[in-house]
Amino acid sequence: MKIVVFILGCIVSMIFCFIVFSLVSHYQVSKLNYTPNQSDRLTDWFIVITPLTSIIGGWLSLVIYKKYLTGR
Repeated sequence: MKIVVFILGCIVSMIFCFIVFSLVSHYQVSKLNYTPNQSDRLTDWFIVITPLTSIIGGWLSLVIYKKYLTGR
């Protein structure tokens, strides 16, 4: 069950990260002085931050799950 909780936490974190980066990208494109180089930098950040956010989200979900089990 711990693995399932960790994987679900990872998936939720990745979805959240994707939504945030999509909104930032949409904001960048709608700006007046948009250059494609800005989008390239955002893609680089997305590639670096998403796996880290996924692992942290999975770990946090596991910690919350353990507290829930010991709290009952």
